[in-house]
Amino acid sequence: MKNIRNKYLSIFLTLALILPMLISPAFAASPSSDIDTEQPIGKSSIDFQAEDDRGDIPDDQVAWHFIFTGQGNQDKDSDATLTVTFESGITETVEVYKITGTATHFFVGTPTHDTIESVSLETTETSGKLVLSHVAHPIEEVLGMLTIEKVLLDVDDEAITEDDTEFTVNVEGPYKYNEDHTFSVDEPVVIEDLPLGDYTISEVHIPDGFELISIEEENITLSEKLQAVTVVVTNQVEEDIVIGEPGALIIEKLLLDADDEEITDDDTMFMVNIQGDEYDEDHEFSVNEPLVLDELEPGDYYITELSIPEGFEFVEISHEMVTLSENNEEDITVVVTNQAVEMLEDIEDEELPEGAPEEEIILDEEVPLGDGELPRTGQRHARDFYLLGLMISGLGVFMKRFYSRSSA
Repeated sequence: MKNIRNKYLSIFLTLALILPMLISPAFAASPSSDIDTEQPIGKSSIDFQAEDDRGDIPDDQVAWHFIFTGQGNQDKDSDATLTVTFESGITETVEVYKITGTATHFFVGTPTHDTIESVSLETTETSGKLVLSHVAHPIEEVLGMLTIEKVLLDVDDEAITEDDTEFTVNVEGPYKYNEDHTFSVDEPVVIEDLPLGDYTISEVHIPDGFELISIEEENITLSEKLQAVTVVVTNQVEEDIVIGEPGALIIEKLLLDADDEEITDDDTMFMVNIQGDEYDEDHEFSVNEPLVLDELEPGDYYITELSIPEGFEFVEISHEMVTLSENNEEDITVVVTNQAVEMLEDIEDEELPEGAPEEEIILDEEVPLGDGELPRTGQRHARDFYLLGLMISGLGVFMKRFYSRSSA
């Protein structure tokens, strides 16, 4: 019995010696009751002291900077972890960011502003104080703006203050930005929300009748200090071009007779169709009344003859497509040519047989037969044939009687 008691006593003493070693700082790290973590509780990122130091937290998050200061000459625990729970329900556990002297730094990130609900520090250090040093607010991305203005000069180097002629510039910049933009004197280009960086501007389309004079700044840099830049692109009208409204479109009719001679006075109406980008109309015209369209917008127009009166045939259209330009005020004339078709000649009078009635020949109608008598085919009168018949009959009677007597 005594040996059994001694055995259990030995086991108890052994455990008493080993257990303190197992739970000592050399074997495990656990929250210590001597570490003060009360200061951060209830702190809000909205009204807490803000600084720029963000540690490794992304720019679009709120960064919380915690510092733990140990007491005495304890060795710093680089494997310590900090767990923070926020009122939004988010819980973040982070490792040591850095150690400076007696201070151990932690950075925690949250997607939006929040308030600390609780903190827990696991470390091998046995005493010290944890505080919230500062917060860093999210950094809003700084974007730039580029304005491109058009200056037009006339042939006398005077500025044209109102003009909607469209030019095109290309803008190339960071993050593979490469876009074409159309603009004019009346409507400059305004490009907003551009990433900061270097940009190159070039004019890639210049309408006919203009030439490039200069681009004020072909290479510009948008930065935090220079977030908005204006670039002026200057063009000039070529000397042989006149700015103004487009001229009229005139459609004239040229008629030729069967001998290719021009018919200068004729009211026969013909019809043409005029079709453009936003225009599609039919119009009548003649030699005496040409068609004049003087309010057409600039652009390309197609001319087609639709209706040709009987007795004429189409020959040609001098221009089936024309371009009206605001840089040319001269009228454009299109000539539509037709020719008279040669008609059948009148049938010449022919000699009629003697005695036939003289009637006018009418095509596609029944030919009248006169008074109903057949035409005579001989030159003698009918009574001559009656007398000849009587003579032949009398001769027959005589011959019959003569032969009858001879037989008797």
